[in-house]
Amino acid sequence: VEVVESFEELGLGEEVMAALGEMGISKPTEIQCVGVPAVLAGTSVVLGSHTGSGKTLAYLLPLVQVCCFSSWNQWSICICVCTNVV
Repeated sequence: VEVVESFEELGLGEEVMAALGEMGISKPTEIQCVGVPAVLAGTSVVLGSHTGSGKTLAYLLPLVQVCCFSSWNQWSICICVCTNVV
């Protein structure tokens, strides 16, 4: 996994990066470096990592970009949240 220095390198747009900047988030985590490009590519994605690793943003940042800041609206989104994984 190549860990990059900015969310821009992962393919996120200016609007999403501006929102991240307002929250004080500037560098993606390892799981975000895996997840963000995969979601942006439109692939089915399942990520697993420890609590606090950035999984939620890895899924949601690209979805926000596509749903809110893109003219392409051909996406179907299904988010399943599991609280107990055995």
